[in-house]
Amino acid sequence: MRRLRDQADRPAELSGNRVPVVARREQSDAMPNHLIERSDTMHRSPATRVPRAASIRRPARCATEPSAGAALRRLLSLAFGLLSLAGCISTSAPSSKTTEGDAAKPASVLVDAAWLADRLDNDRIVVVDARNPVDFARDRIPGAVNVTPEMLLDSNPENGTNMAGVTAIQEVFGKAGIDMEHTVVVYDAGSDYRAAARVFWVLEVHGHPAVAVLNGGYANWRATKRPLTATPREPTPRTFVATVRPERYATKLSVLRAVNDQSAVVLDARSDDEYAGRTSKAARSGHVATAIHVDAVKNLVVSEDGVCSVAYSDELARLYRDRLDPKKKIIAYCNSGNRASVSYLALRSLGFDAAVYDGSWLEWGNDPHTPIEK
Repeated sequence: MRRLRDQADRPAELSGNRVPVVARREQSDAMPNHLIERSDTMHRSPATRVPRAASIRRPARCATEPSAGAALRRLLSLAFGLLSLAGCISTSAPSSKTTEGDAAKPASVLVDAAWLADRLDNDRIVVVDARNPVDFARDRIPGAVNVTPEMLLDSNPENGTNMAGVTAIQEVFGKAGIDMEHTVVVYDAGSDYRAAARVFWVLEVHGHPAVAVLNGGYANWRATKRPLTATPREPTPRTFVATVRPERYATKLSVLRAVNDQSAVVLDARSDDEYAGRTSKAARSGHVATAIHVDAVKNLVVSEDGVCSVAYSDELARLYRDRLDPKKKIIAYCNSGNRASVSYLALRSLGFDAAVYDGSWLEWGNDPHTPIEK
């Protein structure tokens, strides 16, 4: 396997000059106002299921019992049978058969083409194509819906490339037919994984419990001659009820705290030149003070047949072994959060407690008061 060569940010990653976002300072790690907005549909707690009654075993009949006892047992037996017919009592042992819902649950945040191909007909899975609408319209994995990173950005230009607020996110995912009951598998072109990883991160920030990325992406799916279609599909809208997970989202305030007290490890996912300050897309150059450096492209490998994928866990473990403390939270950043999302995906596949600093260098590097190093 050979490592993917370093890449600079795509122009699409930027949407104009970045204006720093003022963090809400109401708690030690507050989230921006546009992310903590509340709506009537915000999730509180899942409904509690009432377990079915356990099976009742009738004692063996004794030949020497008096007739009164026998009559009582016959009466109880009749009542038991009526309750069983009514569905109030289970008379059968629990089924060991794997349910459709169980089969839809991925064992990792990364799934391969074979796993998804075997489950394309499972209605518990929603496939999300994160490529641009033109490529999506040309052909796609059957049943896929189109949700791009751009659809999940804040419409306010003052927030630059920041993630949209909760209400907007709920609307986008709901229209795409996504809710919390379905497993979501996200894919993109399979070249740098920025689009798929970004959508994956946004879903996790908003509390989705079962989301994964298709390793190999569209490129590998096509190369292995898996089914593709150009037939339009209108998704059935669902209600996406978000439960924001602030531990997956880092602000300038939380990064500053990590710098000052080392409560978390700050990870720079940009290129060598950007980290060293030889080039910058912000007013200042360098990196967040104390940040360690692992270029996001080092999370990716290219096979002999040209397929790009997120590295296997053993390779990623070697990459981060001497750099990260597994007992600490990892906050990844780049310029605008896209490459950092790739690092976030890789770290989540290893089981790290990770977050993405959404403002990233375009916020930090344009603030004259934040500490930097070169």
